[in-house]
Amino acid sequence: FQARANRMETLAPRRILQSISAGFPMKKQILFCLASAWLAGEELPPPTGWSASQPTGATHLLSMDCASPHGGMASAKLAGFTGVSNARACYQVDFFGSNALRTGLRYRWSLWYRTSAPLEGSGSVLIDSYTAEGEKGRRQLHTEKLGSSADWRQVSGVVFVPNGVVRPRMLLYLYGKGALWYD
Repeated sequence: FQARANRMETLAPRRILQSISAGFPMKKQILFCLASAWLAGEELPPPTGWSASQPTGATHLLSMDCASPHGGMASAKLAGFTGVSNARACYQVDFFGSNALRTGLRYRWSLWYRTSAPLEGSGSVLIDSYTAEGEKGRRQLHTEKLGSSADWRQVSGVVFVPNGVVRPRMLLYLYGKGALWYD
């Protein structure tokens, strides 16, 4: 989605270490590689404008993965450890305030994803909206189940934001066991 360009600033130290390591002998390159791996494992915030949600508690781990992004410096990773009781987690972006979408228009969306193989759980993209009535006014605009794919796969679509909507949002889910990367 369009948050990719904004989130890269938080990952700059890893890139700097890799650039510096290129001019050193092998032993020092290994040390730089270890430092980069440590930074890749650091807890990093979600991309700018996105939030992480774990409605079923500690059933999933959400992180930014610097080791295997599709594009840019990192991808958003969800890892699930159980499928009991509809266990799930997601990254979500809400489009309101300065980030609001105009109503009565169609919007094209696109993202890349890949999964652990095999994926025991399932991934999905959900786009919904709320009116001023809150939960009573919730309306699902698009939902798409994502199949297992060890290679990066692009999914895209067009969504219409109806009049009267005050908060459309996009949620990228992992239900159950496995790992799923979004970019």
